[in-house]
Amino acid sequence: MLMLMGYFDGSGSHSNSKVLTLCGFLGEGSAWENFCDPWNAVLDKPQWPNRPKELHMYDCAHALGDFAGWSYTQRLALVGDCVDVVIQSGIFAVGSGAFTDIFSDLDANDKLLLHSERLGDRYDLVFQYCVQQVAHWTKTLWDGEKVGLIFDVENEPQASEYLKLHNRYRTSVEFGPYLAGADFESSIEMLPLQAADLLAYGTYQWALKQRFPLMDEPDFSSIPAFLRMIKNISADGGIYTIEALRTLLADITRKRPLP
Repeated sequence: MLMLMGYFDGSGSHSNSKVLTLCGFLGEGSAWENFCDPWNAVLDKPQWPNRPKELHMYDCAHALGDFAGWSYTQRLALVGDCVDVVIQSGIFAVGSGAFTDIFSDLDANDKLLLHSERLGDRYDLVFQYCVQQVAHWTKTLWDGEKVGLIFDVENEPQASEYLKLHNRYRTSVEFGPYLAGADFESSIEMLPLQAADLLAYGTYQWALKQRFPLMDEPDFSSIPAFLRMIKNISADGGIYTIEALRTLLADITRKRPLP
């Protein structure tokens, strides 16, 4: 067995968020071994003002918590070094996102149709898309293996919702053969969850910039580092817009028998 694992975290779950993202990395044991020591080595670098407990992107972007008092240059350098670790480790990125307002223009019948397919809210959408990618790439890259999923326990209550969705999909004919189980862990103890947070936060900021180009960015922009990471790793992902949701509805309708 390869001990294939996937580590996932989300961004944009706060009440006034315009987009929700769920992102993570898949890899076998050797890839995660290649990841953990270099990641710790970045956090241990003596030139930082202090040794952060973890890379938490929101705190890093806003100079909060462990990153209070860090200069812009120091925080940017840390993120850049972490991106280098991800690129060199051989882990595979997957992710999804959904704009919060995509359900607002749908009529009642369309909403009922989505609910019947277990796609009735943004958490359903992003999680199913990620599970589809996990199943596809597990079969493509590690045929015959199952993947265990770990969610960041600090991303509550969303992590509990994702665990419930996982347990539902684990019993399905379509996805069950690829899912070995799921659990919660702390990102302080489980370093790959910090990489998932890096990817989820970058996806969140990138999606906002695409949809709302005039929106003020944080003083610390994660988008250049995010784009460099995506350019240099194998990755699969997508963002749900209203247009994408209407395409999904059309696909569901075509598959349904006529009354």
